[in-house]
Amino acid sequence: MPAYSMEEMLLEGQAEVKQLFEFVADNAEAMEAYSMERGIFSRIMAIGLAAMKGYFARKGLGDIGDVVELADGTILRKEKRLLERNYFSVFGKLAVPRVCYRANGLDGVMPLDAQANLPERSYSYLLQEWMDLLSIRDSFSEGSETLDKLLGCGISASRFEVVSQESARSYDDFYENKERPPAESEGQIHTIGFDGKGVPVIKSEAAKIQSRLGKGEKRQKTKEAIVGVSYSIDPKVRTAEEVAEKLVYPEQAEAKRETTKKSPPIRAQNPRRIASLQRSKEEVMKEIITDAKDRSQRGRLPLRRQD
Repeated sequence: MPAYSMEEMLLEGQAEVKQLFEFVADNAEAMEAYSMERGIFSRIMAIGLAAMKGYFARKGLGDIGDVVELADGTILRKEKRLLERNYFSVFGKLAVPRVCYRANGLDGVMPLDAQANLPERSYSYLLQEWMDLLSIRDSFSEGSETLDKLLGCGISASRFEVVSQESARSYDDFYENKERPPAESEGQIHTIGFDGKGVPVIKSEAAKIQSRLGKGEKRQKTKEAIVGVSYSIDPKVRTAEEVAEKLVYPEQAEAKRETTKKSPPIRAQNPRRIASLQRSKEEVMKEIITDAKDRSQRGRLPLRRQD
C-alpha cells in the first residue's frame, strides 16, 4: 500500500468536518436530539480516523537508511515494498505502512513499530485500556457487547480475554521498570492493606488443584484472590466533636462537609496495588510490605497497616 500523505489526510479530515456540519444543518429540523447526537458521534469518529492516518503520515515509514546493522553484526537490507499491519484504534481500523529490513532466514525488522511504540497486537493501547476497564466490572462477553455498542468495533469476547491475560502478565514488568516516587511526593503516613475473596473454580481446574482427596477432605470449589495495596497519605486532623458527629450522624456530617469545604479531601499518594489468583498470600504480603518499607525508609514515614 502507498504511504499516507499528510496533505491528503488533512483534506479528508476537512471534508469529514464539512459533512458533519452539513448533516446537522440538513437534519436539525426533522431529527430528535438522540438521533442527531448519534449521527454527530459517528461522524466525529470518522474525523478521528482521518487524524490518526495523518499522525502516521507525519510519523513516517520508519525508513532509517538502506541497511540496518544489528548488535551481533548482522546486516539487514531494506525491502522495496512496504509491509503493512492492521491497527485498530478507538476511531476504527486502519492499515499502517512500514519499511521492513530483512536478511535471509531472519524475521523482518520494522523500525516504525519501535518509533511509534506500536503494540504487539493490532489493538491500540488506548483500545486495550478500555477493554481492560470493561473487563474489570463485567464479563468478557458483556464488555464486548458494551464496546461494540459504543464504538461499533465488533471485538469478540475471546479477544477481550486474551488482552486481559496479557495485561496481567505485564504487571511485574511495569513495576520493575517504574521509577520510585520521589520522597517529597509522599504523604506523612505510609499505609498498607490486604484483602481476599473466594473465586469459584471451574471443575477442570479444581481437579488439577486436588486430584486425590484424603479422608474427610472436600473438593475445593473456590480459590482465594489476594489483593494488596501500599500508599502514603497525610493525616486528617479532626476535633472530637467532628469524630463523634461522623459516627452518630454520618449523613449530617457529610452534608456539612460538602457545604463548608474547609479543606480539600485527603488522597492516597503513589498507590502500589497487586491482585493475584496465582500468587500465595505470603508472596503478595511480602511484595507489598517490601515496597512500603523501602518507601518509608527513604521518606522516614511511619508505617500503618490496614486489614
